[in-house]
Amino acid sequence: MIEVGPTVTAHIASGGGVSVSQTVEQVAQPLADASGSTLVVEDVAPLGTGDTTGMGLFYFLVVCTIGGYLSVMVFSQLAARMPLRRQLGIVAVMSVLLTVVAFAVSTAFVGGYGATTAGLTVLLLIGIAYTFAVGLVAILLNKLAGQAAIFLIMTFAIFVNFPSAGGAMPASFLPGFWHALHGFWIGSGAMQSMRSVIYFGGAGLGGGLTILGGWIAASAALLAILQVRSASRPASDATAPREDELVAAQ
Repeated sequence: MIEVGPTVTAHIASGGGVSVSQTVEQVAQPLADASGSTLVVEDVAPLGTGDTTGMGLFYFLVVCTIGGYLSVMVFSQLAARMPLRRQLGIVAVMSVLLTVVAFAVSTAFVGGYGATTAGLTVLLLIGIAYTFAVGLVAILLNKLAGQAAIFLIMTFAIFVNFPSAGGAMPASFLPGFWHALHGFWIGSGAMQSMRSVIYFGGAGLGGGLTILGGWIAASAALLAILQVRSASRPASDATAPREDELVAAQ
């Protein structure tokens, strides 16, 4: 927002996106020059001193994403018949461990984002929930598509997720297609929640958590349905070797 008075004041929020803040300043400066006044920049959500580009949270999101789906891809290859309960347990444990590692690496480079201890704690919890959600969706896709799931998982977690998250580019600058995805995609929910906690004192946190919670709830519900259907199949179907296993044996 630009306020014109005795001085021209540009109210920016760097935590919401450096490119947006720079654009506001570029628009405000000619106004100040034309009126012969001074441009005053008021940053209501400044970045931490170690994160001048504002990309720290996005890099944290990227590492959490990779940790979330990679563990599923590993055990789906090494133990394809692993029971669902054990898969969920592994994903839950790995979500905690990998998020803590990602957080440690992130803060080693950018510091504490200028946030309080409470804010960093909530950030860590959001990261754990997001990593678990990615793993949950990866398990679901693996059960639905089998060996072909790897492409679906990469599309879901990387090719669609990162451009629509609003991390590398603020949501207001995203093209129409990506902006539409930003309204409900999983990475967007995590990114909105993280920024809300770190830079905006929790304002708007509910929207991001709703997106994240929706993905967790929907994935859990679909997995439960698949599990019930699998358990209700005749024993002969459940124990019969699959066609791909017979081909591999030959």
